[in-house]
Amino acid sequence: MTGNSTHRVQSSTFNAAVLDLVELKNAAGSSQVVHPWEQARLAFVVKQIKGIQNGNGTMTLLEAGCGDGFVVSELAKTFPQDQFFGYDPYFEDDVLQHLRERYKQIENLRLFKQPGELSSMNARMSIVTLLDVIEHIEDEVAALIELRQSPAITRETTFIITVPAHQKLFSDHDVFMKHFRRYNKELLRSRLTAAGFEIIEMRYFFFSLLVPRWLQKRLESKKTSTQTEQKGVSAWRGGKIKTALFRNLLIFDWRLSELFHQIGIRLPGLSLLCICRPVAS
Repeated sequence: MTGNSTHRVQSSTFNAAVLDLVELKNAAGSSQVVHPWEQARLAFVVKQIKGIQNGNGTMTLLEAGCGDGFVVSELAKTFPQDQFFGYDPYFEDDVLQHLRERYKQIENLRLFKQPGELSSMNARMSIVTLLDVIEHIEDEVAALIELRQSPAITRETTFIITVPAHQKLFSDHDVFMKHFRRYNKELLRSRLTAAGFEIIEMRYFFFSLLVPRWLQKRLESKKTSTQTEQKGVSAWRGGKIKTALFRNLLIFDWRLSELFHQIGIRLPGLSLLCICRPVAS
């Protein structure tokens, strides 16, 4: 495994990455635009949710490791008739209060940080999203088992999981982002199977980002200094026009990948999607 483990979350329980919350504090008071990658991934996840629901009544969705709450709040606004929960054990009290105040107008959204709150809920989750979360966890199998065993999770709960792809592309950026690993299909399948999940669908997306990441990796290997400047998504300083351009290009990217997927052509990508469910006990 590549990288310096001192830069990563050391935990075998279900803990999400702290980076979103650190960046939230760094960006406090700013009016910056959300990174186009985050916006394009959100559109991708909305498409998956619509495909799963397909008119099957109301939905109760948990975003586990919700970070700054951007995704779960946007999902709650997109599906106003459904119920949404955002959980992150790394919420500090002041951060949680700040986010609750920020999203207080969204009546179908609840944010919390105590694992016991999930277990005590009468609600049963129809969908759980883990969006670029499990790569931050040292023992993701134990974390997934812990989540799967919650009373809020049933045999019918569908999990939408996204992770960064291809360990060969592990870079200084992954270290900065506190990643333990990147995944291929075989690794993700083995970890989910070990955690008690059955795979429904798995495929790569964001094909167009492979070459830039490969070039970044090549440039890193040629640097004599290990001190390379890394920035997270909160560092995005593009204006609305630039942001919209890159967002639309990335949306076109995953839509093209889906089109190829439907005709049997499997494109690679910098990210990997898995849709799965808990196996029957």
